[in-house]
Amino acid sequence: MNKSAAVSEHRLLNRIQLHLILLYLAAFLVFETVVIGVTYVILSHEIMKPMYQSIVDEWTNKTPEAIHQLNSYQEEQKQESDASAESVASWVISPTGVVIAKDTVLTSSPELDLQPLALSLSRSVQGGSTPVWGTHIINETYILAAAKPLYQGNRFIGTLVSFRSLSVIHETMEALTHIDIEIGLASLLLVVPVTYLLAHRSLTPVRSAMQRQRNFVNDAAHELRTPLTILHGTLELAQLETELANVQQAVRDGITETEYITELVGNLSTLARMESGVTELNIRKVDVAAMTRDTIAALQPIADKQNVRLIGDGFPDPAVVDGDGTRLRQLLVILVDNALKYTPAGGSVHVGIQKHRSEVELRISDSGIGIPEQDLPYIFDRFYRAVQAEQKAHGSGIGLAIAAWIVQSHRGQILVQSREEHGTTIRIVLPLQGHGFTWKKVLHPNKQI
Repeated sequence: MNKSAAVSEHRLLNRIQLHLILLYLAAFLVFETVVIGVTYVILSHEIMKPMYQSIVDEWTNKTPEAIHQLNSYQEEQKQESDASAESVASWVISPTGVVIAKDTVLTSSPELDLQPLALSLSRSVQGGSTPVWGTHIINETYILAAAKPLYQGNRFIGTLVSFRSLSVIHETMEALTHIDIEIGLASLLLVVPVTYLLAHRSLTPVRSAMQRQRNFVNDAAHELRTPLTILHGTLELAQLETELANVQQAVRDGITETEYITELVGNLSTLARMESGVTELNIRKVDVAAMTRDTIAALQPIADKQNVRLIGDGFPDPAVVDGDGTRLRQLLVILVDNALKYTPAGGSVHVGIQKHRSEVELRISDSGIGIPEQDLPYIFDRFYRAVQAEQKAHGSGIGLAIAAWIVQSHRGQILVQSREEHGTTIRIVLPLQGHGFTWKKVLHPNKQI
């Protein structure tokens, strides 16, 4: 990857990270605002409940007295006032708007003119049957006021109006709100680095995907460069040749390289679809035994050409699994073809099947060159090829990566055992049809049988 592309990618990731940080901060601020708002509402409700109850209790105590005062009221009587401070100030008002009795002073607000509000509330409940409640501001003081209509029989005789100061509660709620806001702002000092870390962690899969993409492109370019170079050189030599036999040989060599390139491009396309997650399996009932017999018959000419015995052992009939027949056949072709490729002339490749209670086991054993122990952990990595393999046969290192994906997508197991110059054995274990996909992970290739 060139430097300009790396810089562009770095800028893109930084921009995405900045957007994520701003998104997380906005989400935090919204959450904090909602919490403060909900807390304020709940606290207001809980704190105001005893305020309302105090007025209800006041009415319970003073209603009989207020009715008595209204019944004994005469126009020429003088208004009575109680100048002592009370937490709830109650006023008794006649239907004509005359104040019969009143508490003039509230404990928390000693200098308030309550009469205009009392008369207004008294008029608002005349002819009604339910109390009227409300919060009012008098001289910048919050007051809870309520008016209750009084009846004797069906006759409206007056109103009982009660007041309670909310000054202390209002100051308390303001203090709590300020504390919540200050805590929220202070928590930003912690949230900012946390959002940075979260944004950084959120981009980890993106960075990993970009790295895999870079590796894929680089590996594909590397794999294609060699056969294209060989093909180009072969064609150049053919262009200079004058003998027909040499030209024909160059053409045959060129065809061999183009066939390899075609196979490599096909495998690259398959691998790209697998890694992008767009490849879907066509799940149906597949008889692995019949499929294995057919595959061995199809590969027999290749084995004969290489003078390698290809032997099928113990095919139970049937051995049915839930799977994609095309992919399972591709898996078997990859593994058997690899075994044939790395087995010298005169050697043998055995393909066998064993059917267990809930699983079917496919085993491919060869008498080939084997795999060095240090290479075993990497044989399913794409484009990886051991030095011995490079020297023995031409290949791209993609086949086993595709094979591992097919096994994994069928929720099976793949196990490998190998020794240099003593051959290799690969076991594939798949759940039988009717037992469902048993979510078994693909075991690490250096797992021994």
